[in-house]
Order: sequence, then C-alpha cells, then structure tokens
Amino acid sequence: DITEQEANGLTGRIENAKDLREVEGILEEAELKKAKKDAESEVDKLTNLNKAQKDALKAEIDDIETDPTNENMKTIEKVKTAITAVVTKAKELDGKMKSLKDLVTLVNGQKSTLTAKPDYKDNKKTAFDSALKAAEDLVKTDSAENKTADEVDNIKNALEKAVKDLGGKTVDKSALQELINGDTGFKKTIVYINADKSKQTTYDKAITDGKSVLTDANATVERVTQAVNAINSAKAALDGKVNTTELEQKVSEAKKLKKSTNPQSAGDAKYENASEAKKSAFDTALQQAESALTEAKSDQSQKSPEQKQQAVNDALTALTKAVQNLDGNDVSKLQTAIANAKAKQQEVVYKNGTAVKKKALDDALKTAEDLVKTPHGHTDSEISTALNNLNTAISGLDGMVNTAELQTAVDNAKKLTGVTTPKSQDAYKYENASEAKKSAFDKALQQAESAITEAKNAKSTKTPEQKQQAVNTALTALTKAVNELDGNDKSQLVAKLAEAKGKKNDASYKNASAAKQAALDNAITSAESIVKKAGATEKEISDATSALNNAVTGLDGHDTSALQAAVTAAESKKKTVAYMNASDTKKTAFDNAVAAAQAILDSPKGKTEQEISDAKTQLETASNALDGTVDTSKLQVEVNKADSLKKSVQYTNAVQDKKSAYDTALTAAESALADAKNAQSANTPEQ
Repeated sequence: DITEQEANGLTGRIENAKDLREVEGILEEAELKKAKKDAESEVDKLTNLNKAQKDALKAEIDDIETDPTNENMKTIEKVKTAITAVVTKAKELDGKMKSLKDLVTLVNGQKSTLTAKPDYKDNKKTAFDSALKAAEDLVKTDSAENKTADEVDNIKNALEKAVKDLGGKTVDKSALQELINGDTGFKKTIVYINADKSKQTTYDKAITDGKSVLTDANATVERVTQAVNAINSAKAALDGKVNTTELEQKVSEAKKLKKSTNPQSAGDAKYENASEAKKSAFDTALQQAESALTEAKSDQSQKSPEQKQQAVNDALTALTKAVQNLDGNDVSKLQTAIANAKAKQQEVVYKNGTAVKKKALDDALKTAEDLVKTPHGHTDSEISTALNNLNTAISGLDGMVNTAELQTAVDNAKKLTGVTTPKSQDAYKYENASEAKKSAFDKALQQAESAITEAKNAKSTKTPEQKQQAVNTALTALTKAVNELDGNDKSQLVAKLAEAKGKKNDASYKNASAAKQAALDNAITSAESIVKKAGATEKEISDATSALNNAVTGLDGHDTSALQAAVTAAESKKKTVAYMNASDTKKTAFDNAVAAAQAILDSPKGKTEQEISDAKTQLETASNALDGTVDTSKLQVEVNKADSLKKSVQYTNAVQDKKSAYDTALTAAESALADAKNAQSANTPEQ
C-alpha cells in the first residue's frame, strides 16, 4: 500500500495534470509502484537469501523503468512481467541457497569426523576448509556477498567435492529416513485411513520411491529432496478426516423417528409409541451421537482424530442398538380402524344391529383400544389379530334402517282415517279435526309412507343414515300431526241428538209447551251445526250436548196414552150392560169422567202428569162403579107362560115343526136365564 505522503503527492500531480493521458500515466505509475512494493515484500520474505542478495534483487526491481514522462517507457504489462521475472529468479536463488544451507549443516555435522581423517591434509584440507568457509560466509543472513544462482551452485559443488574427497556425505537423507520410519504409524492415522483411495495410492508410491532413494548410495540431493517433497506433498494431499458419514446418516434417520417441527418430522411409531425406558435409552444414544459428531468436527477439540473416530464408532454402535431396541408398535392402522368403528357406532348398521353383532364390535373395539393405550411391547401378530378382528366385526354389522316404529305409526294413522279396518276408536280425532290439522296430518302420513318406501328401496342413492334420519323425521312429524289433530269426540253429542230428535215423536215433546218445544228445536239445530263443524272444540261439543240434555229434560209434555186407552175403553163400555143398565147416577158420573179425560186429551199441552193421572183414575173409578146388570125379567115372563101355553090348543094342535121350534127356543131361554144368574159363567153380561 502507498503511504499517506505518496497518496497526497499523487493527488497533487493528478490535480495539476494537463490532460487525461497525463492522469492515466500518473495512475499507471502508482499501480506499478505498488506492484514493485509487493514484489520487494515477497523478496524480503525469502528466508534463505542473505542481505546482499535481497538488496541486489530489490534494487533490480526498483530499476525497472516506470516514469510516464519518459518516451522510452515500457508498457505497463511489460513492466509487470519484468517484476514477476525478478521475483521468480529470487525464489529460484532462495531454493539454491537452502540447498547450500542444508549442505553446510550436513558438513558441520560430520566436520569432526572428516577433519580427523588421515586424508585431511595438504590440498584436501585446503580445499575442504576454503570451500566450507566460502559456503558458510555466503549463507550468513548478513553476508555482504551477492552471489548469483550459478555462483551458489559453484560454491556448493566445490564443497561437495571437498567432502567427498574426504569420504564424507554430501546428501542428507535424515529427513527422508524420518518420513519412511514414521510410515507405519502414519498409516494408522485417520488422515490416511479415511483418505481418498487414489490419494492413498499416491502416498504409498511416494514412500516406495523414497525407500529406493534412501537405499541408493549415489542418490543426489535433488533426488532426496524430490523424494522428501513427494512424500510430504502426498501426505499433505491426504484428505482423511474423522469419518462421520455413517453416524450422520444414522443420526438423521434416528431424528426422523421423533416428532419435530424443526426440522419437520412426523415421527415414527417405533419411537413415539416405545416404552419410556427404551425411549430414554434412545434419547441418550442420540445425544451422545450428536456430541460425538460435534467433537469430531471441532477444530478446538483436544482429542486426536483417532480418539474422535473411536468415539464416533462407539456412538454409531450404541445408536444402532438403541434404534433396534425400540419397542414401539405401529398402531396407526389400528387407530384408523378404531376411528372407523366408533363412526360405525353412530351409524344405522350398528345402532339397529343385532345384539350379537354389536357386542362383537364392542369387544373388538375394547381390545384394540387397550392395545393403543399401551402401544409398545406387543408382537406384530397381536396388532394384526386385533386389527383383523375389529375389521371383521365392522364388516359383520347387520343393522338396517328401522322402519318398524314408523310403520306402526302409519298403520295407526290409517285406522284414524278409516282407510284400514278396524277403525280406530279415536277416529273422531281425524274425522272431526279442522281442515288445517287434517291437511297437516295427511301430508305427514304421505311423507311417512314415502320415507318407508325409500328406506326399503335397495336402489336408492341415499345412505342408511340419511334414510334413518328421514324415517325418524317422518315419525316425529307424523306423531306431531296425530297429537295436533283437534277433532273431539262427538259420539255423546250425536247420541243425545238422536235421542232429542226421537223426543219429537214422543208425548213429552208433542204435549210440551211451545217454549219447551222451541228450546228443544233450537238445541237440535245448534247440535247439528256442531256435529257438522270440523274442528269443533270440546267445549262447543260439551255445551251443545248439555243444551240438548237440558232441552230434553226440560220438555213438559206428558204421556196421555194411558188416559187415551182409558177413554177408549170407556167408549166401549158404553155399549156394555154395565153402562146401559146402570143407574142414572152412575151413568152421569161415568159420562162426566169421560168428558174430563177427553178434555185433557183434546188439549194435553201444559197438563201435568198428576192431572193426567187423576183423570185416568177418576175415569177408571167411574167405569168400575157402573152397576148395570143383565135384564131377565121379560124373558122370565115368557118362560113363565110356557106351562099354560103347552096346555093350550095353540100348542097342542100346532104342527110338529112349530112345536119343536118352540121347545128349542124354550130350552135356550131357560138356559140363558140360568147362565145370566150364574156368577161362574164364562159368558159376558152382554153375551
């Protein structure tokens, strides 16, 4: 980044620029200055270069021309390329300096051995000492020697030759040896075990190649370095981590067994219906599994990958076992069947079913509900049997639409109307009802019959419940219509009316006063209107009946038939001996009694029963008092003449026929006289 002073300078130059091209040049210069600073920073970070080398390289970077006012200025792309080339050269030199440093370290490690050798003298001694010193001087951080890559190679080659001449080592294989020695243990680590197979293969090959280099006495530093780098590179590429895939999958599966809203999960009967102990064991195993996963993925964990993997494996085993041990039963189908069974209990097929079928459902339902209450620890067979038994009980229900009560109501209703026999004793409730009530009754009866027909129609699209509802509704409506019939019993009124009408042919009416007759006539007329009136109230009927009864009982006409009979008998008696031969006094009394009785008969209205009775009694008394008897005096005179007549010529000289006729007549006369005087005779006085 540029400094504040540099920024201010750029700002001033831009403000003073003459044209856009100059502004662009200033900006390009600023961009390249930053590129140089970044490049110099990279050089400073190279740890194997000495101070002189770094200074020279940074100076080279600074010398790259960037002045926009210079006509020979390179393009910005070329300048950047030149900067990059210097950085690349610096890195290459840094690598060579590292190799030289490593060689110096290796030589110093065996210096005491090499300088103690017999060959360490003369030219070999001089060559070794000078070569080692040149190398040591160069690799010092504050060295003032600015050596190029080729010069570094020459110093390194000179040191290697001097060391070899003394029989020393010029190649350090310790790093390679260490990597190969650690291979067996490394392959037991998670980073290797769980790595991608292709990357394992690359690592295995790098180890194999490294072993070849390690055993090759002529292996160069480059080959050793290459082998070390190859192993380290392959090792770094190994991507083995704690393998949580299987546990994560198992945890994911396990979580789905529990009801959850985040994430959404309906749960599984295996867990949801499990016993508390099994659920608790499962919850613990799941919690431990999640903890193991968290620990495995934590960069802050103190545990090694191997410890994490072991924890993951143990958690997987425990969770798998806990899942297997869950004893919850899936009773969802059984619950569905239970709901279906309970719904059936509200339907006609159950309500109207036989007791045996209803009990079968009730028992199967109770068994199923008991299983659902404790939905764990049961065998699949127990669940299946309960389900089958419940479904069988449901399908076995035999209830049908119950029309019996409605049919009875319909039959009774028809008897009210007289459509069917025997006619109901309450038929008057319909017959005498008002038209509105009759109409409501007729409509309810028709709907009831329609409901019964529909209920028995196998082709109907209505459900049994709809049919039963229609039947029940029709029953309620018909019952209501029957109860609301407002016809009242007129039988007593009709009977009383007939009685009243009959009275009009009776002496009690005919002989009644005009007022009493009018009262009966009016009561009859009123009663007839009530009899004809539809919906006549009970009070109207009662009042009409009472009026008739009062009118009938109020008739003041009395029966004169007995008196009439007495008069008739009296008229006949006038032709009898008892009357004709009666004394004048008796006759007069009799005639007066007949006249009095006839007067009542001629005008019977208003006559009391006592008057009629008295007239009859008086007439009968007068009749019984008649004292007329049979008159035999004249006949006796003629009979008395018989003795003298028979001695007379008139008799004696008469022809025989005349004499016989006289004798017969005389005998009959004597017999008649004897019979007339005989109280025991069967003949009437008139006879």
